[in-house]
Amino acid sequence: MYIWIIILIISLVVELLTLSLVSLWFIVGAVAGLILNLLDFSVTSQIMAFVVGSVFTFIVIRPKLVKFVKTPKEATNSDKLIGELGEVTKIITQLENGEVKVRGQVWTAKSEESEDLLPKDLVVVDRIEGAKLVVRKRRD
Repeated sequence: MYIWIIILIISLVVELLTLSLVSLWFIVGAVAGLILNLLDFSVTSQIMAFVVGSVFTFIVIRPKLVKFVKTPKEATNSDKLIGELGEVTKIITQLENGEVKVRGQVWTAKSEESEDLLPKDLVVVDRIEGAKLVVRKRRD
């Protein structure tokens, strides 16, 4: 009986500290195991209830809760740079990030193309990864 209470408390504490639905399924499984323990079911039945409850919660309930709890992504001003034209100010290679000037600001940039981008090359911003622009050479 104590094992289910310990699992329940640990999972509950982890969930309350993270608030990211990382241990919710263990809470449900521990409650199922605890209920079967209180009803004098065998240890095997309790373990099966724990596993089934945890897996069920993980597969069925968690995705629905994540959609409900998930905060919408807010667009930032940097998102407006996507599709903009820029000029390389520091060489960009496959192995090293360089720099690109877009709208008067210099950004760290990388390219997924195989060719090096040299200073004065014109590039288009494809996307933003963290604080880096991902660019490609402008083709006329």
